Formats: sequence, C-alpha cells, structure tokens
Amino acid sequence: MFFFLFLLRIVLLNAENNFEIIYTAFSEDNFDKEGWHLQNSYSTTLFRKCGNETVFGGFSAFSNTLITYNSSLPPHYQIYASFLFWKIDSWNKEEKECVLIYFDDKLKKECFSVEQDYQLCGTFSEADFDKKVIFDIQMIHSSKNIFIIITSNLNQGAENESWGQKNLKLKY
Repeated sequence: MFFFLFLLRIVLLNAENNFEIIYTAFSEDNFDKEGWHLQNSYSTTLFRKCGNETVFGGFSAFSNTLITYNSSLPPHYQIYASFLFWKIDSWNKEEKECVLIYFDDKLKKECFSVEQDYQLCGTFSEADFDKKVIFDIQMIHSSKNIFIIITSNLNQGAENESWGQKNLKLKY
C-alpha cells in the first residue's frame, strides 16, 4: 500500500510540472481586459499602480465588483489556475469580507484579517492595510469551456475597500 501511495505521489508531482499554459492575463506581456466582463467597477481606469506593480483593478477601482471570463478549452482532464491577488485597505474579517473565486461551479473563498497585512497602496491610514496573496488552484476539469468569476462581498466603496489581481495563468 505504501509503495502504491508513493508511486501515485510521484505521478501527481510529475503531472504538476507538465502543465501547459493555455492562457495568461494581467501580466507584463498582456495588460488588457480582452475577454473579461466587468460589473460594478468604480473607475474607468482598470489598471492601477500598487507599489511598483500594475494590477487589474486596484485601489479605488474594484470593491464589490464582479469580473468574469468565459473561454473554450482544448481536451484536458484537469486545470490549474494561478494569480496574484491584492487585498487593499480595510477588509473586515469580523464582517466575513472575502474574495470569492469561481471556476465553473467550484468556489474558492478567502477571508482576510488586518493583523497579518502591511501598507502597499491605498489610503495609508492606521486602519488600512494591504496584502498580496498567491492563489494556486488545481482541480479535475474536463469541460470544453471554463467560466471564471472573481468578486468579493465587500460592503463599502472602493475608496475604503478594494482589490486587484495580476499574473493570471491557466494551465492544463
């Protein structure tokens, strides 16, 4: 049994290293919103600086904004997605303020607390902190299409609570 589990782990690790990139967005090579649809954006400026990095959304742009992407995919049996998420300013864990990420009907939810954050961009007040989080999501997936939704349940405007993302990669 141990040998079987060991062999399975080696196969899975090898599969992780053999993912092929099929789509990138919001990176140094591709800073446009082509294919993405937005609802409830707080600004017409969709790419903003946060520290020395450019993000899709960002301070005073995305709050309870909903962004979606829909695309067809080549034949596959699993998918891997990664991106850098920016939580900006006063998200309240007590109020369960979270980012919600859907890949088709699969939900990834992350809530944030102030204690572990630092100031990068935004308002730079004592109560407003920012955080960069790398999301790595791997799942079994064989559908011909993928539908991605990224949103939050923030309850204030983008001048108080906002978010952005960069370096989105889809692999299979």
